[in-house]
Amino acid sequence: MHFKHPEVLFALVALIIPIIVHLFKLRKFKKQYFTNVSLIQKIVTESRRSSQLKKWLLLFTRLLLLTSLILAFAEPFFPSKSQSTNQDLYFVLDNSLSMSGQASNVSTLKQVKQQLVDALPQQESFNLITNNQDYNSITVEDFKELSSDILPVSKNFSLKEVALKLNKVNPKSQVVLISDFYNSSADELFRLARRFPNLQLVNVAQPNAKNVSIIDAQLINDELQVKLKSSANEASTSLGLYQAQKLLGKVDVSFEDDTLKTIKFNISETEIHSLKLKISKDFLDFDNLLYASKSKIKTRKILIISNKNAQHLSKIFEPNPAFTSQVKPSEQLNLEDFKSADVIITNQLEQIDLNLVNNLNQALDESKNVIIIPATSTEAQSTYLNLQLQNKQIFSSVVNQKQSIISINFKHPIYQDVFTNTISNFDYPSTATNYAISKDFSAVLSYGNSAFYAQNEHLFVFASEIKSEQSNFYNSPLIVPTLIQTSDYKNSDSSLFYFTDRTQPIVVNQEITADQTLKLKSGKITFIPQQLKNGSNTELMVNNLNLNPELYAVTLNQDTVAQLSFNFPRTESELHPIDFKLYGIDTVTIPQSIENYKQLTSETELWKWFIIFALLFLGIEIAIVRILN
Repeated sequence: MHFKHPEVLFALVALIIPIIVHLFKLRKFKKQYFTNVSLIQKIVTESRRSSQLKKWLLLFTRLLLLTSLILAFAEPFFPSKSQSTNQDLYFVLDNSLSMSGQASNVSTLKQVKQQLVDALPQQESFNLITNNQDYNSITVEDFKELSSDILPVSKNFSLKEVALKLNKVNPKSQVVLISDFYNSSADELFRLARRFPNLQLVNVAQPNAKNVSIIDAQLINDELQVKLKSSANEASTSLGLYQAQKLLGKVDVSFEDDTLKTIKFNISETEIHSLKLKISKDFLDFDNLLYASKSKIKTRKILIISNKNAQHLSKIFEPNPAFTSQVKPSEQLNLEDFKSADVIITNQLEQIDLNLVNNLNQALDESKNVIIIPATSTEAQSTYLNLQLQNKQIFSSVVNQKQSIISINFKHPIYQDVFTNTISNFDYPSTATNYAISKDFSAVLSYGNSAFYAQNEHLFVFASEIKSEQSNFYNSPLIVPTLIQTSDYKNSDSSLFYFTDRTQPIVVNQEITADQTLKLKSGKITFIPQQLKNGSNTELMVNNLNLNPELYAVTLNQDTVAQLSFNFPRTESELHPIDFKLYGIDTVTIPQSIENYKQLTSETELWKWFIIFALLFLGIEIAIVRILN
């Protein structure tokens, strides 16, 4: 038992007063003579016994009365079992995009914020953790002021991140998780509950919620292919394609047997700008819109260094307006050729001098793509076995045996969106003589146990010639996508849109000088992203800009040099709630969680009981005085 005012206990010293009064009270007796002394002596003896009992009862009653009053004023209490303080209450509020789901035309997040304001005591101090911000020791009034800043964000609700944020929190604290728990793991909840025994879960998922989202859009052969996904069967929506404010087409979509649908619109590449795809309003709004655009492609210059006829290589690039190719013998090269080229191909050169090696290294330093097609003649073998670029040995040995190219690395970036299906059987090209490529390179095409075509950053190498008596690879259908996609590798980005949480750089086909800066503009809003000159291109980093879904113009000075589209990521579109009953997990409401915290942290006050005891002893004293009169 503890006391709020322990100094009052000094008043217990006053208990000595009734003891002194009762035990040391002096009484004077006067002798009175009666005729029947025997009867009087008996009466006196009985009266003295009754008087002594009365005195002792009154003494104990008054002592208990005074003690009860003194203890009541000292305000005794039993402390809470948890030994918590006001700072031990933590609310973890999920403000991911899924919390923007509409219920009765009010978002789930807005309802939760209002419930917190209504349920929390005015002077209660608590801590608040959201997906993107932490608030320590705030009151309801503080929460009212900052609640307008707590908005749905594209950052996912992660129980692992929650555990990291609570790493230094006292395990006896009460932690209240408020979330819809879509796509969350029950195992992670169990781990968190083991660490925080007072953990409480507030599940705000909307029952029977259905959502349709636009998850992707790609341009394939003048056909815009749009992918829609539904969280449940028997859903329906309508998809509209807009350019600026003009409606280009509209399709009704029904999800009967499949939750994934692909809708196609006929549109040319030149028309892919300022596009907006929109579906009917449903549970979540953020994934009902998708912005798409494609900037005008900058023509990339291909420098083919060959001392032999290399028109077969030029023909690969000629049909594509995105490329211009130039074939030059090694002895006619000048510095300007290397500076103006975006991609450099060396074709079966018998000799590679130091000057050419230096120029190739310089091109690689500027992040230009370099493709090496070696010569396999006996005279050239020593050249290639000793060839080093970027301080890396390229070839290790010569293999004089016929081998077939049987394996394709479909996950490699240069083959992204090239193949619709994984191919296991095709007309295998072969080589009679080849080099063994160094282990520093990752295979793109393989013989089986060794690489035929491999990559190390911006350097790509073939293990053999591609058109000669030694190789028939040029006759394979793989030749065109391999060279075209390699030339495009990190030189441009064919994506129609990007997600706002993108961490990889975005390549813009615009060269800038040291004193120039590219900007992103949408309406009156302008951002200056981190940027890095990459040869004749510029890489933009946007992950720290907190971009909203929108069409953005990339500007240099006052000129628009490209257009980029950004959309929120679709991970929160998946509505897969936890089955709490299946896992035997109890959930509470927000008012219940606060009431549980009050019970956990409240003190058991005893002063009322001591007032009752004081009144009881007062009544007993009055009864003793009247009955034992």
